[in-house]
Amino acid sequence: IVARAEREAAMARDNARIRSALEGSASCLVLTDAAARVTYANPAARALLREHAAGLAAHVRGLDPSAETGHDFSELALLARGQPA
Repeated sequence: IVARAEREAAMARDNARIRSALEGSASCLVLTDAAARVTYANPAARALLREHAAGLAAHVRGLDPSAETGHDFSELALLARGQPA
């Protein structure tokens, strides 16, 4: 039981360190699932989304810059590949 608790504590410290690095990065970091739905966006990415919400709204239906996750970026992914959305 003690070894398991120590492993879990070490994993929690690792996760906190990674989370801190992602959250503190000045680079925009966005993670998506296989369907191109945003599962994570760091503060820099969220700020960029808010700043460019009007322009992105033409390509991302239902864009809500105040929402941190759930945006469907599949249309942007198609545009980035040069395919019509």
